[in-house]
Amino acid sequence: MKNLKDAIETIEYKNHTIAIVYDDSPDNPRDWDNFGTIVAFHHKYKLGDKTKLNRDDFGSFEDLQNFIEQQLGAICVLPVYMYEHGGVALSTSGFSCQWDSGQIGFIYCTKDNLKRMGSEAMRIEKVKEYLEHEIENYGSYLNGQVFAFRIYNEQGEMIDSCGGFYSIAEAMETGQGSV
Repeated sequence: MKNLKDAIETIEYKNHTIAIVYDDSPDNPRDWDNFGTIVAFHHKYKLGDKTKLNRDDFGSFEDLQNFIEQQLGAICVLPVYMYEHGGVALSTSGFSCQWDSGQIGFIYCTKDNLKRMGSEAMRIEKVKEYLEHEIENYGSYLNGQVFAFRIYNEQGEMIDSCGGFYSIAEAMETGQGSV
C-alpha cells in the first residue's frame, strides 16, 4: 500500500504514482554558493548570512546601504522587507501592511561575488533577478515551502525520491522525468 497520507498532490504517470510532499529536511539556501549576501536584523529571528555587520554600528538603513556600496564594493543592493503574520514573507519590494511589515536589511552582490560565481560580465538586471530569486527561495525555506517527490511502482513500493524543490510544479516535472 502506498504511503500517500502526507501527499500534497499525486498523479498517476506511466504506471507509477508520483506524490508531492513537503521536504522534511531541506538545505538552507543561504548555505549554498549565492550571488548575494543578505544582511538582516530582526529582534526575534536570526536571518540572513553570517557577517560582521552589526545594526548598532549604523544610524539608519541608508547608512548601512552607503557602507555596503562604498566599503564593501556592492554593484547591486536591494532592500529586504519582511511581513510577519502567521508566517514570514520576504520581499525586495515591500508590503502594504504598515503594522506587520518593514525593512530588515539588504541583499547585495559585489564584483568578487560575480567573479567567484564565474559571471563577471553579467548585466545588472540579471544580477537583480538572481538576488530577488534568492530572497524568494529563502522565504520559502523559512516557511517550510520546500517540496519533494516520491515515486511508487504498481506494488506501492517507493522506488525513487528527491527533495529541495521550491515549487510543486518543479517537483512534479522532475518526478515525471525520473520515471
